Amino acid sequence: MQRLKEGTRDDVQVAFEKSLKEQGNPADHFDMLSAVRLGSWPLVDRIFRNGADITAKSENGSSVLHLAAAQGHEEIVRQVLKLRVLEVNLKDNAGRTSLSWAAQNGYDAIVKLLLERNADVQSADEEERTPLLWAARSGRESIVRLLLEHDADAQVTDRAGRTPLWWATQNGHEPVVRLLLKGSAEAQQMWRGRSLVSWAAEKGYEAIVQLLFENGAEAREEHHGNIWPPLMYAVKGGHLAVAQLLLQNGADPNAEVHSHSITYRAAERGYKEIVQLLVEYNTSTKINWFGPRPIFVAARNGHTTTVEFLLRNGAKVEPGLLMTTVLSGQWDVVRLLLKNGADINKQDSITGERPIIAAADCGYHDVVLFLLENGADIHARDYWEQTALTRAAIFGHLGTVQLLLEKGADVHATEKNGRTALHLAAKRGHQDVVQFLLEKGIDAHATDEWGKAALSLATENGHEGVARLLRSMV
Repeated sequence: MQRLKEGTRDDVQVAFEKSLKEQGNPADHFDMLSAVRLGSWPLVDRIFRNGADITAKSENGSSVLHLAAAQGHEEIVRQVLKLRVLEVNLKDNAGRTSLSWAAQNGYDAIVKLLLERNADVQSADEEERTPLLWAARSGRESIVRLLLEHDADAQVTDRAGRTPLWWATQNGHEPVVRLLLKGSAEAQQMWRGRSLVSWAAEKGYEAIVQLLFENGAEAREEHHGNIWPPLMYAVKGGHLAVAQLLLQNGADPNAEVHSHSITYRAAERGYKEIVQLLVEYNTSTKINWFGPRPIFVAARNGHTTTVEFLLRNGAKVEPGLLMTTVLSGQWDVVRLLLKNGADINKQDSITGERPIIAAADCGYHDVVLFLLENGADIHARDYWEQTALTRAAIFGHLGTVQLLLEKGADVHATEKNGRTALHLAAKRGHQDVVQFLLEKGIDAHATDEWGKAALSLATENGHEGVARLLRSMV
């Protein structure tokens, strides 16, 4: 007989009636499975009585009992069990029983029916997951209770080593966690080197962390390599309440991972309240210690309120901080640092750059303008005698070049090799910058220390458009 397509209950009924009229074509088990999926026991019963094999399985090994249990069709489960033609612990291709499916999907009444027929609560599938593990993973509190009452093992692990309590913790099922902890489950258990507190802290499950502490878990843990302390996971996720709970239970606010403190991680993400919490919990929290400083990463990432808090609580406006912020284009933080005493013309001890040169180098028009309005030296030079104008010209930042000349930059200024902004723009092929500089009266005939004019540099580097423009001026 032609296999029935899944549809509405009426679709299956009509198709079934048609099949009965076809000579020598009795109902087969695909009709049966279609009826089961629709939840119609009368239709299942009629198909069964017309010759369908109720013990047959689908392609994935699911029996009538599997399908009915998985989809919550209580009456079908009840009637099929009465027939006593199917083994209650029959497994599908994934090694799962009907109890496993009903437990996962939260069908209490079906779980009770199966348990009354002595379904095996310890039956494990191909991944070694028992019905209890599936129920805990899905947050089925009442079913977890039922299974525990039938002596399900709460310490069982799946193939990867995860317990029912781990799954309930990871998925935030607080009632199930509470229930398992009241039984034989251990709060201080580990998976992949991390405690349950660590997993819960990462997800921000405050109530579960509290439950674990109440049942003997600890906040301080050994950490190494890529295994962080629970407090670091909570901070990374921005979970303020969990971080506070961990600190209240003895977590170390000064723990470090890969030379970065917990305060650094909080500042990196702009979690001002967490930074404040860490400082309040330990006055020795490292704000200005040797190594990566919280204020640097907060400034670089533009977390203005966090930077402001750190400055109020002892962080210093150190050499390089303003430069770091300028290079990151964090205009609001630049303004904050200047208000707090940063030297707007301070030269970097390594690169020789100054903030205005760094800003021009990146084409940060608004930052350049702000620096100029707040006293930056427009003629300042770095170790290579570059000015803000020459750096902007090198990278083709036309808007910044225009701003600098408007504010009084020397269009004829040269760097250490005698090259003007025109030389540098021509060499890189920035035709719009070259055009603008020429309009501003820069000397197109000027040569560098090797006797080369801008035209030579444009030609040597294959910038024919720039070369044509310069020839028209010669």
